[in-house]
Amino acid sequence: MAFGAKLLAWATLMLAALLVPAGALTVKSVEARAGLLWIGNSSSEGAPSPLLDTLGFAVPISITPAISFAPELDFTGTQYQLQVYSDPTRAVPTEVEFANSVWYLGILLDFPLRYTFTLSKQTSLGFGVSPALVLRIPTVSWGTGASEAGAMSAYLFGKGRFFYPTAQVFFDWQVLSGLALEFRLRSFFPIFHLWDGEGLPFWDQMMIDGNIGFRFSL
Repeated sequence: MAFGAKLLAWATLMLAALLVPAGALTVKSVEARAGLLWIGNSSSEGAPSPLLDTLGFAVPISITPAISFAPELDFTGTQYQLQVYSDPTRAVPTEVEFANSVWYLGILLDFPLRYTFTLSKQTSLGFGVSPALVLRIPTVSWGTGASEAGAMSAYLFGKGRFFYPTAQVFFDWQVLSGLALEFRLRSFFPIFHLWDGEGLPFWDQMMIDGNIGFRFSL
């Protein structure tokens, strides 16, 4: 079985295992958020580490009063190019002005298990860890990008570069009955550097996002 298929199967099994005791799980709220996502790029080609807009939502599923499983979906996007002067098989984020590029829609699928500490009647603090999938879908192309999109996608999905463990910390403030304001910081760790053989610094392709959102009680 291909490496990517194994990871996807593992993530699916983990999700199924968490959902087995369905009678004990309840959905009490939904979350909507927007923010900024930083992507590390150590290459001298392409764009300096870009900062991208994100938009997403989550559905926390309560397991206990303090523990929840919160599947979430976020969207972002940026342009990629193949490196020209170094490894020509490597795709890196690029400037919008670059002639030969492809705009990729980024879909972030995260499955955090979260623990929340109650600080007061209005505030709480929590953290979460998760396996996440970062799926990059090619859309519009410019110049030779149309013919190079296959090579870019092969790099972005090759050697498990779509699989990121994540860690997050969040703070909630209950501003009204049924409505909370949430501040969240999350990191995506590129553990595929342990086996991809590229010799890149660990922060290359690392992602960090900061979000502000609302939690609506059901």
